[in-house]
Amino acid sequence: MSTAAASSLQLNGERRFFLAMAAALAICTFAGFARSYYLMSFTGAKNLAPLVHVHGALFTGWVILFGFQASLISARRTDIHVVTGAMGIVLAIAMVVLGIVVAVTRSQPPPIFTREEFLIFPFVAIGLFALFVLCAFANRHRPDYHKRYMLLATINVVFPALARMTALLPFLPRGVLGAMIIANLFLAALVLFDLRSLGRLHPVTLWGGALTLICEPARFIIARSAWWPDVARSLIH
Repeated sequence: MSTAAASSLQLNGERRFFLAMAAALAICTFAGFARSYYLMSFTGAKNLAPLVHVHGALFTGWVILFGFQASLISARRTDIHVVTGAMGIVLAIAMVVLGIVVAVTRSQPPPIFTREEFLIFPFVAIGLFALFVLCAFANRHRPDYHKRYMLLATINVVFPALARMTALLPFLPRGVLGAMIIANLFLAALVLFDLRSLGRLHPVTLWGGALTLICEPARFIIARSAWWPDVARSLIH
C-alpha cells in the first residue's frame, strides 16, 4: 500500500472514530436526561425553572453542534466546519457562565453530600470543559490536537447526563461514581484509538486524559476537605 493510500485510510478511520464518539455522547446525553428533561411531557417529571430550561438548551446545543462538526469533517466540509466553529465559541462562553450560575443556585446533591460539598463536582466539570475548549480554539489549525480537545471537553460537560444514566444501568454504581466509569470508557476508547492508529498516545490524550483522571478523586478529596464547604457556602449564600 502506498504512503498516500495508507494516510488516506488512517484519515478516514479517524473521521469515523470521532463521529462515532460524538454519536455515543449524544445518545448518553439523551438517555441521561430523557425522563427529567427531553421527555418530561410524557414522564410526568416536575416543571423546571426557565433558567434551567435555558441551561439545558445550551448544553444540548453543544452536544448537537459537536456531532454536526464531526459529521462535517467526515463529509470533508471543512469550510462550513470553520464557520460553525465560531458559533461554538460563543456557545461555550454562554455555557460556562450559565453553568456556574445553575450550579450555584440550582444544584441538587445526592444524599451522601451536602449542597456545599457537592458544588465542587459541577465546578470541576465546567472548569475542565472551559480549559479544553480554550485549548481546542488555540489549536484550531492543528486538527489532530483540536478534535481531541473537543472530545475531552464534551466528555467532561456531559458528566451530569452520565450520572443520571447510571439509573438505567444497574450493574454500575449510581451517580458520580458510575458517571466516572462511563467517562473513563470514552477515555479508554480514545487511548485504544491512538495506540492503534498512531502506535502511541497523542500528547492531548496523554495530558488531557491524565488531568481528567486526576480530577476524579480530587473532587472527593476537595468535597470532604475542611476548607471547601466554607468556600462553597460563601458562593451559595
